[in-house]
Amino acid sequence: MVWVGIIITAICFGVIHLPLSKNFSNLTFVTFSATIVGNLITGSFFGWVYWRRGLLVAIIVHVVWDLVFHVVGSTYL
Repeated sequence: MVWVGIIITAICFGVIHLPLSKNFSNLTFVTFSATIVGNLITGSFFGWVYWRRGLLVAIIVHVVWDLVFHVVGSTYL
């Protein structure tokens, strides 16, 4: 039952990130799918961290992920 909640929340997490994806490119099937699937994977991980370690740790993991993905990752593209 916990995993059903995590997956549903992760899908909502992906939907919430769609406007951000729209800022970078047109929303085609590929960008829509990549946004949903990518955020489903990371959102599931964040949900698991929340379930096992609590909200504060999940927030910290999300912030660190965003820093690595957006800041460090953008310098190598």
